[in-house]
Amino acid sequence: MQTLKTKKEFDTVYKNGFLRYGKSFALYVYKERTNPQNPHLLPNKSSESKNAQSKVEHQESKIGLSVSKKIGNAVTRNKIKRRVKAILRDYQKDFREIERGFRIIFVAKAGVDMLSFSELKRSFEMTLGFALEKLKSYKNHTRNNTKIPRKIIQTSIKHTNKGV
Repeated sequence: MQTLKTKKEFDTVYKNGFLRYGKSFALYVYKERTNPQNPHLLPNKSSESKNAQSKVEHQESKIGLSVSKKIGNAVTRNKIKRRVKAILRDYQKDFREIERGFRIIFVAKAGVDMLSFSELKRSFEMTLGFALEKLKSYKNHTRNNTKIPRKIIQTSIKHTNKGV
């Protein structure tokens, strides 16, 4: 699983991405478009080319995790990061099947430090269910009997249909 590393990558997703708030996480999703002069990073929409776009489509989707200093001290923030990374490892296969070229950031919200691991995992699954539904790959996951419970996917669909 590839991760977002630079401030520029994070800022591009924050600026141009779709934002969705969950109980314990905010989720940013961005479909990357490349600039032919810099195939690794992003959005000069007026100068897209087929060659540059095909490079993006072959790149694996990247995931980022952000835990603000507002959450707690360094020990608390690192504990949250370790827990989320452990949860992400369980869903690594699911993220590989997501359409290529997406950038996804999970931002921990205040109060996430008070959750037990099982509560954190449940909240993350809710956000993940929405992400997979948003990226139009959740149908493939439910057919393959993945770890995402149907209840979570149905809940995320209900939440998205309210806005329609």
